[in-house]
Amino acid sequence: MSAEVTGATRPAVVGHRGAGDLEPENTLAAFSRAIELELDAVELDVRLTRDGHPVLLHDERLDRTTGGSGPVAEHDLSELMSLDAGGGQPPPTLSVALDLLGGSDLTIQIELKGPGTEVPAVDAVRRAALTDRVVFTSFFHQRVLVARELLPGCHTGILVACNPVEPLVLLETARADFLHAKGNVVDQRLVDAVHAGGRQLRAWGPNRDAASIDRLIALGVDAIGSDRPDRVVDRLRARSHPIERLPPW
Repeated sequence: MSAEVTGATRPAVVGHRGAGDLEPENTLAAFSRAIELELDAVELDVRLTRDGHPVLLHDERLDRTTGGSGPVAEHDLSELMSLDAGGGQPPPTLSVALDLLGGSDLTIQIELKGPGTEVPAVDAVRRAALTDRVVFTSFFHQRVLVARELLPGCHTGILVACNPVEPLVLLETARADFLHAKGNVVDQRLVDAVHAGGRQLRAWGPNRDAASIDRLIALGVDAIGSDRPDRVVDRLRARSHPIERLPPW
């Protein structure tokens, strides 16, 4: 099922990697902050451990965001549980994060970062009974196609870092609901093209500064992902946009 443009009076506010500049990214602290800020949605990144467990880490390697080193895929879950991903906490598993977020009303955007993440991620969402609140996304568009086939009724989005010439062709090929484009490449042509096809354009990225946020609001994107989602809320208030909760789609 394709998500129709709702004509909402403001874009949804998405906490990128939880709230990546306010708390350590992809941690329970970051997701708790997103809940406290009463955002519309939260984005997180999934990779697999060597023994097949989906854990929340953005990078292929452990070095930047944990006290460990080397590729995530070369470590078992038990090894990762001894690492500090921020505030003394290990990288959370997807199931643990879904337990926390399931108690809120945030939409949950799950980026399938590594190979083979589709089946374990879908299984975790199914067990958590959160199919109707999850969006699976990936730069590898085949992964979201597989996720949709495994979990009919879920929503999916394709990630791009460019401004595609034919965005609707990409969406149709991947049977995806949303185009998630990097904020700094989004222009009016792209927004209008996606909306003309009855789909949503969601801007991803850090999108931290007021000028970038204001530009995306003016372009009419359907969602803004930000490492400083509190600033997106502030810019919307400055433009007199209502901040009451939006429906998920």
